[in-house]
Amino acid sequence: LRRLVGHLEQAAQLGPQHRSDTLMHALFGHEVGHSFERKHGLSKQALELIDPAKFSIADVIHERAKSRLPDPGPGQMDLFYYALLDQLKAEEQTQFLEALQHWLKEIACDAFGTATYGPAYFFAFVRFIQLHGSPSDWSPKYPAGLFRLGAIIRFLDKSGYTAHLPPKAEQELVYWRERADAHRQADVTPYQKTLEQCALETTEWLYDKVVSLAGAFAYNAGKFQEEVPP
Repeated sequence: LRRLVGHLEQAAQLGPQHRSDTLMHALFGHEVGHSFERKHGLSKQALELIDPAKFSIADVIHERAKSRLPDPGPGQMDLFYYALLDQLKAEEQTQFLEALQHWLKEIACDAFGTATYGPAYFFAFVRFIQLHGSPSDWSPKYPAGLFRLGAIIRFLDKSGYTAHLPPKAEQELVYWRERADAHRQADVTPYQKTLEQCALETTEWLYDKVVSLAGAFAYNAGKFQEEVPP
């Protein structure tokens, strides 16, 4: 309960101008999702589903570690160089896996927000990324907003909610779907691309798992509109 309160307080720190914005209220679904994700260990399970060989993770880590060392020049790659390279590779691997698990936690919470709030969560998240920096920005703790938005749209497609949107809301969805698709095709660093590919691999599993575990909490948004997806 203490952890849940902490996440709700974090959401409340959006500021009074945002707390009074009813469009933002669905973001509480994400914050509650953090306790849900932790209880069921969803990010850890999702991490185990990813095949490192499929995404050439070792190659990406090797190149990233190598870029941290000065070019030794021809004939200068001695045992010390390789020992240091191995040390940096171990550090990079730890950091990569930590970043990936952070990303999977956020996506699991987005899945919970979508499952419980339906399209309201999508529009709240759109509002959020419009108010907070560039939607293409990412960090080791958070995927880019457009990447997360793409996952949320896939959750909506899978849930059946997109079939019930009014015309204006559908136009908004089409706009952001195009932006999310463009982000997926964008020229980004191999490191970011690999993180995104690994996270994308688990999105469908995460949503199905959230819906299965959430039980009666899922699809509540549709009940209020008397339009529960099949």
